[in-house]
Amino acid sequence: MKIKFGSLLLIGVLVFTSLTVFASDTKNSSAIVPPTVSTQSNAISTTYDYNMEYCTVDLDNPSSNLNVRTWEGRVIGKLRHGTRVWVNEYSGEWARVSVKRGRRWVAIGWVDSNYLYC
Repeated sequence: MKIKFGSLLLIGVLVFTSLTVFASDTKNSSAIVPPTVSTQSNAISTTYDYNMEYCTVDLDNPSSNLNVRTWEGRVIGKLRHGTRVWVNEYSGEWARVSVKRGRRWVAIGWVDSNYLYC
């Protein structure tokens, strides 16, 4: 009985401590800026880019979709009207965008920036 109570107490302290640590992180941040993940020399490093722009897909026909392309121009996906995206960078009239998947931002490809409302 003593071992079971001690282990439950230890688990409770660990859970409470982790909740306290994560809660204190959210209180101190004034603006949410998603990290960009870049691969360099087979290592993943996380950097914060404060020049990212939060935009929404804005199409003339709300029932149509916006093509997402690779840098080569091949269509790899579609975004619906009203989808919220982060613009990681611009190249001419093209924007490399990320979408939120769960709790993470995932870079998905390039879209025509004329269809983004920022």
